[in-house]
Amino acid sequence: SSTEKAFYQLMGATAALLVPLNVNSASDNTGAGVALRYREASGWSDQELEDMQLAFNVVAIAEARTRARKELLHREQFRAFTADISRKFLGTHEDAIGDEIEVSLGQIAKRYALDRAGIWSFEESKREIVGLHMSATEDSEAALSGSVFSLDEMPWTSAKILSGEDCKFNSIEDVP
Repeated sequence: SSTEKAFYQLMGATAALLVPLNVNSASDNTGAGVALRYREASGWSDQELEDMQLAFNVVAIAEARTRARKELLHREQFRAFTADISRKFLGTHEDAIGDEIEVSLGQIAKRYALDRAGIWSFEESKREIVGLHMSATEDSEAALSGSVFSLDEMPWTSAKILSGEDCKFNSIEDVP
């Protein structure tokens, strides 16, 4: 297509070879190895194609190992994070659980760079939601603990939460 041709021209390529990467199995295409020539246009022999495909796959396997190692490290750090929070609750006297909940919410807010983290609970009728615990960063306004919100005033949010779905928006313009 003309868009594809313009893409390669924008890169300055006179010749290109893209080979499928098959890190896991022959049928699992995970991307492409890209070979570009900027000088004279020329083709590649079958042997060069085969060699480059193997070389690109060796590099892709190394990249996949790096990503897997990072993911495992992240999972281990997350496991330690949640274990630390859980361990604190085990040794906390019942009278201090509320304070420890807010400390733990603060840890969540800090870890994920949030301005506020909280636990809200539905009233028995599920027509209102109450802010049970809230932790706010130093830069945020006072916490909303104890605030009561009518679910009738938040139809999109309440429909998602009551149906068991996550309710997420990345910009206030995303809220219907």
